[in-house]
Amino acid sequence: MTAMHDLIARWRSEAETLTLAEAALESSYSTEHLRTMVAAETIPNAGEKGRPRIRRGDLPLKRVTQPGSLGTPEDDARAFLNRPKDEAERSLLIPQVRPTD
Repeated sequence: MTAMHDLIARWRSEAETLTLAEAALESSYSTEHLRTMVAAETIPNAGEKGRPRIRRGDLPLKRVTQPGSLGTPEDDARAFLNRPKDEAERSLLIPQVRPTD
């Protein structure tokens, strides 16, 4: 029964409407950009005309990348693994496996 409760809670959470300020905090988009997206009907307006709200389930999430990021998590992981390493750092990251005799 817990799975059903989790599903209902998630559905209710996605149906919750947010003000533009609340939506901006959760999505990393500015309130003005969200307002523009609602006006262009890129995002449905869950509020009234002149008082827009965004349904949490419709909220776009801006991908926030770290400086120097290549774009995708896979690319970031590949860049991390292929970065130049000195011996001291390598010994901390990769356990040395010694063959047993």
